[in-house]
Amino acid sequence: MAVVIAVPIATLAATASEVTIHNYVRAETDLQMRTYAEQMNCFGQVAHVRNAYDVTSPATIRPNRDTIYSWGVFDLSSPLTVNLSDPGKRYQSLMMVSQDHSIWTEYGPKKVSLCVTSDLIGQNRPNS
Repeated sequence: MAVVIAVPIATLAATASEVTIHNYVRAETDLQMRTYAEQMNCFGQVAHVRNAYDVTSPATIRPNRDTIYSWGVFDLSSPLTVNLSDPGKRYQSLMMVSQDHSIWTEYGPKKVSLCVTSDLIGQNRPNS
């Protein structure tokens, strides 16, 4: 079982701005996170998908067909703790994505604590 959590550094942008070469990564990631939050109702909570992922869905580019996903979009202005339970003989990972599309992974079982402090905003990695 794979667990994928999208973790923005700040709340998703409320209004769209012009997309340029300079802000494309942030704009594309905001669009992805907004799509997950709206289509899967997973802002501030985890949504579990128990069926094989629909590879024709435009929400994810090149999803794994043999993977069971869980999704969540969280504002890390408050700390977040994710408990990765013992997956038994299954594979489990936690993938975290910032609004600037930096990606980190953790593997269970373990407790992962995430938060962003004011001195880390604009840097590449949340505390974990």
